[in-house]
Amino acid sequence: MRDYNVWVTVSSSVSLGDGVDQMELCTAGQLETLDNGYRLSYEERPDEHTAVHSVLTLENGRATLERQGDFSGVLTLVKGERHLYSYATPYGNLDLWVYTSALSHSVTPQGGDVQMAYTIAMPDGSVSLHHVSITIKPERTD
Repeated sequence: MRDYNVWVTVSSSVSLGDGVDQMELCTAGQLETLDNGYRLSYEERPDEHTAVHSVLTLENGRATLERQGDFSGVLTLVKGERHLYSYATPYGNLDLWVYTSALSHSVTPQGGDVQMAYTIAMPDGSVSLHHVSITIKPERTD
C-alpha cells in the first residue's frame, strides 16, 4: 500500500423541497491504495470555526465516508441499499436513513473520479436528494 499527495475537488448539490444548494470544496488530500480499493483523506473547513476530517474508503462496490470533528458520523453507500446514518452535530444527534441510487468511481493511483447519488430521509419526514462528484488529481510538484 502506498500514499499519494493529491488535489481533491468535491462538488455537491442538495435538493430539498423547491430549493437546491450547491457547494464546491478544493483542498489537498492523501490517496492511499488498499488491497481492494482506495482511501481518500482530506480536511473540510466550511468556515473559520468549523473543522471536519473526512475519510472516503472505496472497496468492493461500497463507499464509506467517515467524518470526524464538529460534524461526525459514518455514512455507508452501496447502490440499491438503505443504511442508517447516525450524524452528530454541535446542535445534537440525528439518525437518518440513506438510500443510494448511484455509486461509481474510476479511481487509480493517478487520480480519478467518484460519483454518488443518494437520498436522505429526515426524522420530520422530509427527503433531500444529494449528488456528489469528487475529482482527484495528482498534486503538482513544479
